Amino acid sequence: MLKKLPIVFLVLLSGGCSDDALIDIPELAGKSKSEVESLIGSPVSCGQSTLTKGEQCKFDKADTDIVFVDGKADWFLVDGMNHLEFSESTIELLGFEPQAPNFSLSVAMTWKPIQGLAYAALYKGGESADYALVKAFTE
Repeated sequence: MLKKLPIVFLVLLSGGCSDDALIDIPELAGKSKSEVESLIGSPVSCGQSTLTKGEQCKFDKADTDIVFVDGKADWFLVDGMNHLEFSESTIELLGFEPQAPNFSLSVAMTWKPIQGLAYAALYKGGESADYALVKAFTE
């Protein structure tokens, strides 16, 4: 039994065996396009954002669009969420610490601010989550 203790202790120190996050937005926010690519892979496509000045890139990771404002990852649209429960704990799957939303309706929840970022919102579609929008620095 004592021989197994160091292995169990290391697993507990590392926070477990796997990370359940779909995508870690706090880790990506503020990073350059090349830094983001090194973390989640190359984008499927890129073009000028129609929402703000900046380049918008589509990534396979969690079906995510990232807008790079002034060359830094700033806006995140995560579409790959329709298989997830619409609940306040779903924000954890985007890399955030557990936190109650500041505002909640039957179809949307918002956190403002959240872990040093400007804004996060989770939207409902049908019976499940639909998509999340996170604005890191610019609104």
